[in-house]
Amino acid sequence: MVLETKRLYLRNLTIHDLDDIEWLLKEEDLSFTFRKEFESDEVKDWIQENIELYPQSLGMKAIILKEDDSFIGIAGLVNKDLDNQSVLDLTCWLKKKYWKRGFALEACKGLLHQAFNVLDVEQVYSFVVLENQPSKRLAKKLGMIPSQSIVSNVFGSNVSQEVFVLKRDNYYM
Repeated sequence: MVLETKRLYLRNLTIHDLDDIEWLLKEEDLSFTFRKEFESDEVKDWIQENIELYPQSLGMKAIILKEDDSFIGIAGLVNKDLDNQSVLDLTCWLKKKYWKRGFALEACKGLLHQAFNVLDVEQVYSFVVLENQPSKRLAKKLGMIPSQSIVSNVFGSNVSQEVFVLKRDNYYM
């Protein structure tokens, strides 16, 4: 499935995205989120896990810039555990050179539209590493509000996160 916005395509990942994703995961300003380096086999497995989610309209997507078909990041909707309940998590990671140009906001708005209008969920969450101020600002621009702080396992490391939530009643895009 391809999700289209004004300047972007969000398409399903393929194994051909491996190099771009590996490069993205190694970017210094993103790597603090993951707190580890990934081996190619781990990234391949992660891509395959996302491919298996696509029949449910879930999973991470490649963010492609329409003007030149550049891979600029990944974003998606995945289930996460919060207080022993499965919740829908909105995630977006962009290559640093594409920051502060509204691409993350545009991609996330498209995904929120999918969450509320296709998946018909009542709320969407975003789990943000405590020190990640740009992602906190993005969540707030999307109308999300902080709901709680947690420590969760992110790729094998315990990470302090702030959880943001947007309820259907407050969705206005």
